[in-house]
Amino acid sequence: MKILLCVFSCLQLLWAPGLVWAGETAPGITDREFIERLTRLEEGQNTLRAEMAQLRQDLKVQFDRLEARFDRIEARFDQIEARFGQIETRFGQMTNMMMIIVLAFAGIVASTIGFALWDRRTMIRPFESKVKAIEDELSQNRQRLHALLETLRALSQTDERVADVLRRFQLL
Repeated sequence: MKILLCVFSCLQLLWAPGLVWAGETAPGITDREFIERLTRLEEGQNTLRAEMAQLRQDLKVQFDRLEARFDRIEARFDQIEARFGQIETRFGQMTNMMMIIVLAFAGIVASTIGFALWDRRTMIRPFESKVKAIEDELSQNRQRLHALLETLRALSQTDERVADVLRRFQLL
C-alpha cells in the first residue's frame, strides 16, 4: 500500500507541471501600449476629478440654497413668534379692560345700593319721629283713658244709664 501511495505521488508531481505549461502564453504588451493605457487612465481620472469637482460645486450650490431657505423659514418663525407676542399683549390689554369694566359696574351697583339705603333711612327718620311723638301722646292719653274708664265704672255703680252704656260697649 505504501508502494501504491508512492507511485501516485510521483505521478502527480510529474503531471502537475504539465498543467501549468498547458496554458497559452499572453502576447506581450509593448511599452507604447502601456504608456497609451496609462495616459487614458490619467485622462479618465482627470475627467472623474472634474466631474467630482462639478458635483461638489453643484452640491455646494444646493446646500447654499437649502441654507438660505432655512434662514427664510427661521425668519418667518421669528415673525410668527413676534406676532404671538403682540397677541399676548393684546389679550393682556383686553383682560385689563374687562377688569376695569367689571370694577366700574360693581362700583355703580354698590353706589346705587348705598344711595337706596341712605334714601330709605332719611325718608324713615321723619316717620320715626312722628310715630314716636304719637306713641308718647298715646301713652299719656292711655293713662287718662284708664282714669276716665275707672271713673265711669265707679259712676255706673250709682247710675243705671251709665252702666247700660258701658255694658253695650263691653267695658263693664
